[in-house]
Amino acid sequence: VILCSKRGVSYMGDVVVDDVEFIDCAPPIFSGLPCTKNEFACANGLCIPYGNMCDFIDHCGDGSDENHYIC
Repeated sequence: VILCSKRGVSYMGDVVVDDVEFIDCAPPIFSGLPCTKNEFACANGLCIPYGNMCDFIDHCGDGSDENHYIC
């Protein structure tokens, strides 16, 4: 989550968190199909491209693509 703020005219004032947006945060949709030979089978049943493994981003949603045993 990244919060941005702007300072007003003076140094006095209140802090308010407003207009927060969550973009591309929806969990992946399970297809129910088996993974292809070019995909990694996540522990939770999702399939991701092998290129998304071990890149310090949790593409599976359960961390199995960033597991230290395979990276």
